[in-house]
Amino acid sequence: MTRRVQLISVIGGRWIDEPTYKIAYNVGSAIIEHGFGLVCGGYGGVMEAAAKGASEAKVRLGITHLPIVGILKDETGKAANQYIEVGIPTGMGVARNALVVMAGSGVIAVGGMSGTLSEISMAWQYGRPVAALVPAGGWAAKVAGEPLDTTRSDSVFAAENAEEAIKYIAEKILHGAG
Repeated sequence: MTRRVQLISVIGGRWIDEPTYKIAYNVGSAIIEHGFGLVCGGYGGVMEAAAKGASEAKVRLGITHLPIVGILKDETGKAANQYIEVGIPTGMGVARNALVVMAGSGVIAVGGMSGTLSEISMAWQYGRPVAALVPAGGWAAKVAGEPLDTTRSDSVFAAENAEEAIKYIAEKILHGAG
């Protein structure tokens, strides 16, 4: 019997600085090191950095069975970053954000602007555990440690680094989400 691979969604800004790139890279690497696959929007910025971190972790660890998935907003998938192994073109524009969130068993937010905020909100509404990297700034830092509303008893987890974020998400996946 084959074990189904659990995916972790990584969300965040398309235009980022070098410190945020490093944070997202470390998130991607930690996801693979903890035995999960990665799903993201598939383009640049946080998405590329996380996918690159995941790709290089797979090479370093000799892992082939954990996928790096990009759920793309265009119709062709040709603009996906070079680290995406499975590109899923949707032709849905930013509406594909819901698919990015739903594909993962948990969500890690790194920085981000309004698109990331929409994904954090959807993850909350869909009952996904959400960890936000505080040092990356953006909407992730603004909602870290906060409940988004009263529909859940938890809060967005405030993580200081990739390892804290993935440990929180892994625990929630194994023992029940938000």
